Amino acid sequence: MKSNFSWLEKVFFRIIFKINFINKVLFDIEKVFIHKKNSINKSIFICGLPRSGTSILLNKIYSSKAFASCTYRNMPFILSPNIWSFFSKFLKKSNYSERAHKDGIKINIDSPEAFEEVFWRITMGKEYIQENSLIEHDLSSETIEEFKIFKELVCQSKKKNNYLSKNNNNILRIGDISKNFKDSKCIIMFRDPLNQSISLRKQFFNFKKIHKEDIFFKNYMSFLGHFEFGMNYKKYNFEIKKKTNTEDLDFWLEKWYQVYDYLLNKKEDNITFLSYENFCEKPKYYLNKIIGDEKIISNIDLNDIKNNNLKIMHESEIKKKAYTLYKILNKL
Repeated sequence: MKSNFSWLEKVFFRIIFKINFINKVLFDIEKVFIHKKNSINKSIFICGLPRSGTSILLNKIYSSKAFASCTYRNMPFILSPNIWSFFSKFLKKSNYSERAHKDGIKINIDSPEAFEEVFWRITMGKEYIQENSLIEHDLSSETIEEFKIFKELVCQSKKKNNYLSKNNNNILRIGDISKNFKDSKCIIMFRDPLNQSISLRKQFFNFKKIHKEDIFFKNYMSFLGHFEFGMNYKKYNFEIKKKTNTEDLDFWLEKWYQVYDYLLNKKEDNITFLSYENFCEKPKYYLNKIIGDEKIISNIDLNDIKNNNLKIMHESEIKKKAYTLYKILNKL
């Protein structure tokens, strides 16, 4: 598989990939000349280890049309959503097509995605992106203020007063986000360990193949700050790897356990752990807990939500530890 970008688009994107300065300058222009300080009613931050159902939750909440979020139309000038929206409005709506994960989720140019990470990568990437790992990090008061403005600019560009984010790398900063945005809801999603681990392994090799075939797509994912899979893969610095073979399911089970064990210690009133299984079983109930607005929820189609887990046989010590933790998370 290769990316669907034209030759001219690739040239344009490569320039943007290499020159962060362009995004920074446009962000500064928006802050000074376009930004209007506005009150954001609801802020929802969705994160978790990939393949936990974060995209399903994101798409369902966004479909209510009550929230602003970064979409594919914002690429590549994520930090200047208002300036770029003037030009991108001339881009025609695209047909839906299955995303690169080949997991049944279809996207188009107006679909939301985890593009918020571009803000963090450009503003403080050197502090947490290393050659082989991603580092948990603290957010300065200055960075928090910059992020508040970024959120407001995104909402301003979409003419909404609710902000929605799906960004798995917020794992690395979820404590500071929850503390500095007390009125927000931080949703950490998790899934049955065996099913999530098998899906992680599958996507790791899926993207490894894609990256080998198309180096541009590899660079594209790096620009977005996505290092979960393939040739871009970086572990979190708090992972202590005993397993090193990515073919081994226990490698991914160990990752599952260590990531959620780390997140278990992030205890703030506005942090909620939500299992994929529970959400699929009672989507309206959990959306009520997250959004708290029946009118918004009434605009969301819940009929196509289904649990795609498989029955998997596998025995190991790390599997036992993972399921013990899974039970704990389900009781929170």
